[in-house]
Amino acid sequence: MLQLFKYTLFLTLVFSYSILSAQCQGENKGSAFINEIGRIGGSQYVELVVVGSSDDPAETVDLSGWGIDDNNSTTPGEGLDPGHFVLGDCFSAVPVGTIIVIYDDTDPDRINPINDGIPNNQGVYQLPLSSPCIIGCKSTPTLQNEHYNNIGCGGFKSWELMMDMDADGDAIQLLNANKRVVHALYWNVPFAGGVQMPASGSALDMTFIMHTGNDWNSAASFQNTPLGNPGYGNSADNLTLINGITAATESASQVQIECYVCEGDCVTIGPQSDPAMQYSWAPSSISNDPSLAQQQVCPDLTTTYTLSISNAQGEVVKTIKYQVFVKQGF
Repeated sequence: MLQLFKYTLFLTLVFSYSILSAQCQGENKGSAFINEIGRIGGSQYVELVVVGSSDDPAETVDLSGWGIDDNNSTTPGEGLDPGHFVLGDCFSAVPVGTIIVIYDDTDPDRINPINDGIPNNQGVYQLPLSSPCIIGCKSTPTLQNEHYNNIGCGGFKSWELMMDMDADGDAIQLLNANKRVVHALYWNVPFAGGVQMPASGSALDMTFIMHTGNDWNSAASFQNTPLGNPGYGNSADNLTLINGITAATESASQVQIECYVCEGDCVTIGPQSDPAMQYSWAPSSISNDPSLAQQQVCPDLTTTYTLSISNAQGEVVKTIKYQVFVKQGF
């Protein structure tokens, strides 16, 4: 009887562990995207726009712990520069539609610090790299560890080492609190998961702005321009997008959800089916019927699955990217 009890307990623990190890983190409460990157005088900067979730587009967004990095990744030949930036607690409740400008203040010919503030008089979060709201960390992902660790965080801040933007193959990455890429821009040399900027030659003295439309994951939305406009809308179209985000009529239609499974486990991904919507999965080999809203996947390696949800008119209204991370071994 005792042996049967032990065996039953063992099965219960294993079953429970299997269920708990296959989990998905739901949609983040809002997001952000890179609206502009470039240089004013000798000062490089990056500009973000904060956008609400599709479930609650008016709710403030917690960006504390989010990161900004250059082209560090687990791809061989990349990830050579140490460190990344982390947004501090100053960003724990940012209103949707807020423009965030972070700039290198080590050059005397830089963005005017008179506009610094969180928010400033224009409602913009403008901060120099030296601000205590920006944390510098030394870690980068490697082939052995694809994750960023918030180690060596503190006084280490170097724009030139951590986010310089003056060579082919450079990229700027926006990372969520789990240090997974949410948005990335690159030029000339392909960068996995990034949007290619309309550039030729070195990116030195180049500025890229989102200029057209509302799809920040499309290269056609961006423009290469000799002079940026940090802290303001880049065009009438871009200002309309930002105002729509502020008014909660525009939201993050591109959603990223992270799932974690142990090797050999399965997990169900996808929302409950809505008869008014149509569903399409990529890769289509996900199952015998990629038009089903929910799918069970059992990947051997970390895999990304993308679900496009369309309305009755065939218009894609939401894209959900499920990143299923597989932990090798028990």
